[in-house]
Amino acid sequence: MHVQSEWFNLFAWVCPPLARVCARWFSLEREIRWVPADGDGSFSEEDWASLRYVGRPAILLRTELVHLLAPPLLFFRLTLCIRAGRYGQPSPLSIDLPRSREPLAIVVFRTGTRGDDALIFPDLNAEPGTAADDDELLLP
Repeated sequence: MHVQSEWFNLFAWVCPPLARVCARWFSLEREIRWVPADGDGSFSEEDWASLRYVGRPAILLRTELVHLLAPPLLFFRLTLCIRAGRYGQPSPLSIDLPRSREPLAIVVFRTGTRGDDALIFPDLNAEPGTAADDDELLLP
């Protein structure tokens, strides 16, 4: 549940119709479509579930998804990946969610599975302005 600030509550009391429009417009609530991947990293397009999420912290999203999985896992046993489009490659989510309210597609991998091991993580320690050789990016 999202708690509004005192200023917003005052605004809602003074002008309820406009406050409802502003709350919908300025809210960070978004739809998160998510699907658990199996041990090989594959998932079915028919198995997507949906939830409403408020905020940007990926760590809180992970906590919510832990409770929705059956059977539930420990918090640190999951890797969240964001998928861009229907045919996009899942990319590990290593920072907070973007500020937009657009729906996000999240694929949930269990840590230690072959699917999780096959993920390509960004090099956070790379020097700015350097790029990997094109040969390194090609898959066998």
